[in-house]
Amino acid sequence: MPHDCLEASEDVSRTITVTIAARNFAEIINRVYYRGEDFVLERSGQPVAHLVPVPRGERLGALPALLDRVPSLSPEDARELEADLDSARQEMDSARRDMDEGPLRDPWES
Repeated sequence: MPHDCLEASEDVSRTITVTIAARNFAEIINRVYYRGEDFVLERSGQPVAHLVPVPRGERLGALPALLDRVPSLSPEDARELEADLDSARQEMDSARRDMDEGPLRDPWES
């Protein structure tokens, strides 16, 4: 039951009327889910809804490749960050002592 207005286009939201969406609901939902397409629904020429796929998570087996793409700090930047964090902790401890709340506790320390 393909409609001319439902013809696929690359990387562009397809705009359709609410009536067309209702008449072709199963087809549209399948295209959103299986093909990753998205549709803007209009009523009286005004956009009223945007159907988009729900983001899907990566499989656990893809985690190593994902972690390889995560940017990392250079050793020098890591040392500077550590020094900045230590300085911030000292300032926070000093401020807490001034307020009689004691030193800031590391929540990950056992």
